[in-house]
Amino acid sequence: MAYFKLKVYHGGFFTYRNGPLEYVGGETTMIEEIDGDRWSVFEAYAELKQFGYVEENIPSLWFKDPTHEDLEKNLKLFKSDADSIAMCKIAEVRDYVELYVVHKVEEEQVFPACGYIDVGGGHRMDDVGQQLVVYGGEDVGSKKSDVAADISGAENTEGGDDANLDANMEYEPSEEEEETEDDLHFTSSEDELDPDFEDEDGAGSDEVEDDHEVGGLGSDSDHQGQSYPVHKHQKDMSQYKWEVGTVYATREEFKDTVTAYAVQRARAITFRKCDLQRVRAVCTGKCPFWLYAAKMKEEDSWQLRSMNLTHTCTQTHRVGILHSRWLGKAFKKKVESNPRVKIRELVSKAQKKWNLTVTKSMATRTKQIALDEIQGTFREQYKRIYDYAHELMRANPGTSVRLQVQRYPEVENEVASSQTSCCIFQRIYICLEACKQSFNHCRSFIGLDGCFLKTPQGGQLLTAIGWDPNDQMLPVAYAVVEAETKDSWTWFLSHLATDIGVEKMGRTTFMSDQQKVSNPKPNLTYVH
Repeated sequence: MAYFKLKVYHGGFFTYRNGPLEYVGGETTMIEEIDGDRWSVFEAYAELKQFGYVEENIPSLWFKDPTHEDLEKNLKLFKSDADSIAMCKIAEVRDYVELYVVHKVEEEQVFPACGYIDVGGGHRMDDVGQQLVVYGGEDVGSKKSDVAADISGAENTEGGDDANLDANMEYEPSEEEEETEDDLHFTSSEDELDPDFEDEDGAGSDEVEDDHEVGGLGSDSDHQGQSYPVHKHQKDMSQYKWEVGTVYATREEFKDTVTAYAVQRARAITFRKCDLQRVRAVCTGKCPFWLYAAKMKEEDSWQLRSMNLTHTCTQTHRVGILHSRWLGKAFKKKVESNPRVKIRELVSKAQKKWNLTVTKSMATRTKQIALDEIQGTFREQYKRIYDYAHELMRANPGTSVRLQVQRYPEVENEVASSQTSCCIFQRIYICLEACKQSFNHCRSFIGLDGCFLKTPQGGQLLTAIGWDPNDQMLPVAYAVVEAETKDSWTWFLSHLATDIGVEKMGRTTFMSDQQKVSNPKPNLTYVH
């Protein structure tokens, strides 16, 4: 089967709000180059990972023909190989097929009342039923009478507002960590507590209380006088010691640390919240494990504010937050030592090292990311073409390097401020000094040929190959050009004649494959 396109509707939900069944909210994304021979339900979940979705949070997938408008009549459940074949057949006729993602809706959780809570920043709570202390709260007083709350009229709201609290104060559930800069308060509303705080040992568990505790001042304005531990990467992240107050250079560093921990501990950890001010990692199901980090005020660094390290879940071979970028860093040394490593070897390596299931598509992206990081992208390499040319001439005195560039159209008539400004690479010719001298002792014969360069930038490689006394091939000169044309061959042979001498060229027999090879010197003899 050929490749096809997949139009994915995700992030929304099905509803009869306006009469007929429709999919509202969310986004629509077109994924190209889906391999029909490998398409299956498992490949669908692998593709959805790039949007941040995990299989556990997707109860079902549905598909339909894009020309059929009625969702209720034409939607079909995507669950087997027969459905995969049906989708491929639709795509063959319509060029693409539509896929609808159904997301899991969490049920409302009910928790017991907490009573009075001390909201003094960085103080330990003594009340029964409260086991969390979070860094960063502004010190608004330590008397319990000041923060007493009647929980009988509390409403279950997303923002955590309690209508019965004191009018001069604003309280929000610490487990949601809605205020990340200055205020991290608590509420005594039983409906607003996050289920992640539930622990098998009960509300008074000393283990969980120690996990959550963090010392510190009452407000971010006092942080300047304190020093906090700085994150240090370690090889075995399964033994990583999480410490509240640890500072991470960036949000990505914290996320990579969580990912490494999840992979090496084989835990199904996901990022429930991730924005410019906060990151919250939780374990799937009813496991109470969670980590919460927030951006530090007036800084680019992030800090671990609170956590619960208790795991009640079992280990898994599928980690939802695992992505190809992290794998690319993990496999960088392996790919660097063997750039031609097979995809199946990377899949097998992940299975043996971490007991994880990695799809072939993810392994392919992983290898490409590792190669890009090692070699740099092709575009970045072309930006250093001048450095490459000068290094060749420095390391090989007498070497000839000819570089031809194009100016941008808007600055063609302007004087460039430097040699490399506003230029587009067009051609480069190279003839190493050792090859020049060696050709003087070879037979007067040169073979001319060209081949395509299979890179994102394209182009063709032109070569001049000699024949030494041992009947072995000797590369005399080569060039990278935009295409194999009469003009590019003329340019190449002109520089070749300059390097090996016109007199030598006159006694040389040339052989080509009858392509667009010109004769820049009238006394040259060609054999086709």
